[in-house]
Amino acid sequence: MDDLEDRSRSPELSQFNKPCDCVAELSHDYPLANIILAADLNQLHDDDVVERTEIVSQPTRCASLLDRVFVSNPQLYSTVRVVSSVVKSDHKAVVAMPSGAAGKTRQKRAFRQRTPSHNASFLLHLASIDLGTRPDPAELAQMPDPQQ
Repeated sequence: MDDLEDRSRSPELSQFNKPCDCVAELSHDYPLANIILAADLNQLHDDDVVERTEIVSQPTRCASLLDRVFVSNPQLYSTVRVVSSVVKSDHKAVVAMPSGAAGKTRQKRAFRQRTPSHNASFLLHLASIDLGTRPDPAELAQMPDPQQ
């Protein structure tokens, strides 16, 4: 019996067969799809994830690399970092930034201060609207979009 058969019969590792089978099926049905498989996969061997590249190379828990990220296209991720988790956990967090992702930039935005008088005017306006009648669709189509 080879190593692969031994692992597939192991009850602890049988849970990995289904995700790997799903990834293989997705790859077959959608060959151009960018697929990411990420989890606490310390029992999974690299041979089990065919045609995927692991992009995490630093330990994620103590000195062990437990939280792994396999991708179909590693060139899409220019930066992969292992950082302290923001939640209480003995695992670290993996952050993978896509290539070409915008960094932090500061932008100054103008906004209109809302005052109690503005809110009161708005509520008066709402009270004057007759919600029992529906507007004509042709009329609505001619109105400017308030979101733009």
